[in-house]
Amino acid sequence: MIEKRKHIDIGSRVKLNDDVHMTDIIYKKGHEFTVYRGSDRGWDLVDDEGNKLDETRFISNKLELI
Repeated sequence: MIEKRKHIDIGSRVKLNDDVHMTDIIYKKGHEFTVYRGSDRGWDLVDDEGNKLDETRFISNKLELI
């Protein structure tokens, strides 16, 4: 049996639990990312198409571990 992670870490898959409006794109609720780096400014995320959403501390309440 594989134990499910209980917290977000590098390599975790996360999804948005609400829409995120950026300057040039809107990521819709349910959009999935992989965490590829972290810092004091939050997780850096990349989706399956290579789009990056970096320094996500400002939306940490919108990330859900999957």
